[in-house]
Amino acid sequence: MRCCRLPPVDRARRVAAVVVLFFGCSEPSEESQASVAPSATTATSVSSPKSTVPAIPKSVRERLAALRAIEEIANAHLVREADRSHRDPRVRRAATRALARIGTEDALEGLRHALADEDGDVVAWAAYGLGRMCRQHPDEIVRALAVRSASVSLEGLTAEGLDLPLSFAMALGRCEARAAEATLRGWLSGAPAFRAVAPLGLGGLALSSRALSDSTLVALLDATDRAQVPPSTLFGFELIVDLSESVQKRLVSVAKRAAGSATPHIVRALERGGGEMVPALKEILDAPEQSVAARAAAARSLGQLSAPGQLALRGTLSEWSDVPSHHSEQLLEPAFWVPLSTALGALQPPAAQIRETLETWSDLELTESKALRLRQVKLRCAAAQILANRASLSKRLQACDPDEGRVGKLAAVKVLSRGQLHGARLTVWKRYAKDEDALVVQAALQLLSFHPEVENAAAALAVALGSSQGGTVARAAQLIAKRPGLANRAGVFPPAQDPQLRAALSAAFDKARPADQVAVQVRLIDAVAALQILSRKPRIEELCRDPNASLRNAAARALIAMGRTDPKPCPAPAPPTVFPKAALQPTRLVNIVFQSDVGPLSLSLDRELAPRSVARIVELVEGGFYQGLAVHRVETGRALQLGDRAGDGFGSADKSPLPLEGSPKRFSEFHVGMVSHGPSTSSAAIFVTLSARPDLIGDYTWLGTASAEWAKLEEGDEIQTAELTEP
Repeated sequence: MRCCRLPPVDRARRVAAVVVLFFGCSEPSEESQASVAPSATTATSVSSPKSTVPAIPKSVRERLAALRAIEEIANAHLVREADRSHRDPRVRRAATRALARIGTEDALEGLRHALADEDGDVVAWAAYGLGRMCRQHPDEIVRALAVRSASVSLEGLTAEGLDLPLSFAMALGRCEARAAEATLRGWLSGAPAFRAVAPLGLGGLALSSRALSDSTLVALLDATDRAQVPPSTLFGFELIVDLSESVQKRLVSVAKRAAGSATPHIVRALERGGGEMVPALKEILDAPEQSVAARAAAARSLGQLSAPGQLALRGTLSEWSDVPSHHSEQLLEPAFWVPLSTALGALQPPAAQIRETLETWSDLELTESKALRLRQVKLRCAAAQILANRASLSKRLQACDPDEGRVGKLAAVKVLSRGQLHGARLTVWKRYAKDEDALVVQAALQLLSFHPEVENAAAALAVALGSSQGGTVARAAQLIAKRPGLANRAGVFPPAQDPQLRAALSAAFDKARPADQVAVQVRLIDAVAALQILSRKPRIEELCRDPNASLRNAAARALIAMGRTDPKPCPAPAPPTVFPKAALQPTRLVNIVFQSDVGPLSLSLDRELAPRSVARIVELVEGGFYQGLAVHRVETGRALQLGDRAGDGFGSADKSPLPLEGSPKRFSEFHVGMVSHGPSTSSAAIFVTLSARPDLIGDYTWLGTASAEWAKLEEGDEIQTAELTEP
């Protein structure tokens, strides 16, 4: 390997340049020597988020627009050396961000060199991009990240809006290499900034490998116990399937000491302690001073701990028995409604000890207020389905939703899940499997995974495949892909696939679908491969050349399942060489106010970090898309989703899918992101986090922040209007 000849630089830049030695280097060009990066102080003196584009020199503004377009068409060759060594840090940031998001082999060299930059944002983007490519080059990239994170020059860098240590931690967390784990473990006793994010990187490793060494786990628990890292970073432990007995006991001990200020991750750590942790979990559930997210997590954990947990849930619910009936307005307060609804959802029948309470709730008098009525109906039906146990024709169950809407039907499907589907129960199930509500149909179909006694399941799946609702088609296809036996004809031996279902699947596969239903088509490809419908192989080979990464990946899986021996049958197509014109937006921040059933809700979105996604949201707001839309999914205490007219999360805006605009940004409480089912599947749906979600960092487009009022929303609440406001 040739040695680099470095121009005269200060000590900080010499240390930073060491990184280049791990990858090889070339002599600096005259242009790059003439465009030496400014100092760290100068690099961070950039315009504020509200500054306008005209403040940027014209030549810089034009190049920033060009780099944004290059990022859009994903052609790393169009990023120039002059961009990567430009005097203005904004150009270097845009160039590095483009390379990081493109993520192809021809972006690697530019990211290597950007890691030695003196601007914090450039380095953060470089680390993020290298992390995305780490599985292809684990040893070299881990070594470079470790050396750069330890360099003296990094200590003086700051980043505008990006967390520099976090970008390194999450990059190492993607590497799946022993050296990455060792580096992150070493950070636990290192500089405070890196010590604080090391558990997040280790959690990333656990997310991909489901395992960490005992020495790493012990070091992480030691750091948590000494309050050197926040307890909320215990999320990695909940991802590991097999913990040694000694580590599990220590984990529970540490979590118990931290339970005074519980987080969902602490709660799930306590759950690993089994029945002995029931009193601690109940104490969290019952404590109004604990966060709503932690109390919801405690209710779910108690529901998983068999008889002792169920007994604790009954005790808590009996203590709340008179509140909804005498103070119904409390149902609109997240601090009361979320723990109550989650605890009731985790409760299993029979519940004779609180039968009187459940009967009171199931008979709750309804009011005219739309938002309050929704929660009252949910409470009535949740109580009624527990009282019904397996009685699908229970009068209370049938009467819980006077509007005969989704809430009552989903409660009935839950009752059906508790026993075998024969006779009258099977008749009821068939009715819901053909319901007009897509979510009810999908819930009914999902029971097929656990009820093999259902005869002629293929007929129900064939009907679902012909649905006009994309989510219903996707659910049916997903079931077929996971359990091909469901496609067999009833009562036939030896087993043979139902010809009507094969025909329905082929027709669904051939059908032209809205642009944003990529995830539906992916599931259909998987189902076609599972049933070996070889007549559709030519079409799958065509999808091998599709520009959408999710479709190409699905086509590759299918072709291998159908006999192709090439391990990479669907290479990515060559990117365009001519890019469209792009213009910078006049302001960085976009503010949106939604008027909803629970009052006004606001968002503040960042055009700089997610230009294409924010532009899509703005377009939809201006076109009135969100008006009349209901919240279609709520994970209590975790996240909620909005932006799908069908209500099943599989697209309805008929807009071209958007690529991931990932970034090294935390998803903290009340942050906003784009809903995604895989690469290039986002369209119109957004999510708002209701607690910290480190598992989402870098894998979902970060859009901005939301007001705390979003926590008031429940599944089914509607948006009346949406409008842009001044930032």
